Amino acid sequence: LGGGRPARAPPPPPPPMVRFLGINLPDAKNAAVALTRIRGIGLTSASTLLSRLGLPSGSTKLAELQPHHFARLSRLIAEYHVIESELRAEVRGNVRRLQEMRCQRGIRHSLRLPVRGQRTHSNARTQKKLPNRGGL
Repeated sequence: LGGGRPARAPPPPPPPMVRFLGINLPDAKNAAVALTRIRGIGLTSASTLLSRLGLPSGSTKLAELQPHHFARLSRLIAEYHVIESELRAEVRGNVRRLQEMRCQRGIRHSLRLPVRGQRTHSNARTQKKLPNRGGL
């Protein structure tokens, strides 16, 4: 009896998170870095947003932001940025438009080949081995 594996230690608790615009953002990180978890917001955009709020982007932690900061931040993002599902839909629509026009980039997208002029003789293995969805 009792000759099995030793008991596993319980998993560590998840890090504290802030829920903002439907996305979990890490509490303890720098605010600018944490905002980059939102698709469509890079480090430059995050720093610009924080400076518009009147906060120093280099030293502000996300946990230090007050609820009124988050309200203003969401208004700024809604006004100036396309994020998350809207951004995905816009990119998908752009690719579909290129495919319908049958231009070079659209054909490359349809064939699931590299679009921006990369060589395919020795690289692009991942793109080329995936099953083609469409074609000429």
